[in-house]
Amino acid sequence: MRLALAQGDLGRARDQVAAAPPEAADLPLLMAPAEVAVALATGDRDTARARAAAMLAAAERFGAPGALGVARRLVGQAIGGADGIEHLRAAIGPLERSPLRLDLAQALVELGAALRRANARAAAREPLRRGLDLAQRCGSEALTDQAMQELRATGARPRRLVLTGVESLTPSELRVARLVAEGRSNPEVAQALFVTRATVESHLAAVFRKLGVTSRDQLPAALGD
Repeated sequence: MRLALAQGDLGRARDQVAAAPPEAADLPLLMAPAEVAVALATGDRDTARARAAAMLAAAERFGAPGALGVARRLVGQAIGGADGIEHLRAAIGPLERSPLRLDLAQALVELGAALRRANARAAAREPLRRGLDLAQRCGSEALTDQAMQELRATGARPRRLVLTGVESLTPSELRVARLVAEGRSNPEVAQALFVTRATVESHLAAVFRKLGVTSRDQLPAALGD
């Protein structure tokens, strides 16, 4: 479900929510993000508010910053208005203390969008720019597009997307690149990162393209190591 949402594929997320086993309804920390996104996309705000509130209650019991930040974001999106903006603001701190970079990017973009809708265009630009930068680094095209559109709606001119160089690498691509630069083979990198060999090969192809290199030996210099 999280992958479908990150890719902006609400149809697939909706199908996955419908196919979830009944016992999953008792796991708001797991199910709520997809359920709220689907409910909001279909205009069912009552369900969105109820599921977001359930996740917030569970997150407060659980205590993890990431879960709390995601829950605050969902509540902010579900209730909207001035109160929603305050929940979105409250989501940023916990997410900054967590490893959930894509969720932080989404919270920043949602905060900026809410501020823009409230006619606070100048205030909206800073979270939108931060969210755009993080979305690019996380490799989320859907969120990048959303942030770009929201920035344009504030009257800002979004900076050119980072397409090449080390700054253009996603976190996963950078991890692969650094391990390969250390002299590790593709199977060794796959084992170290707990991913498949095909995933390593895919990331490495993107790394070569973005850094403008043609061999593994060129990676240390390209990375500045």
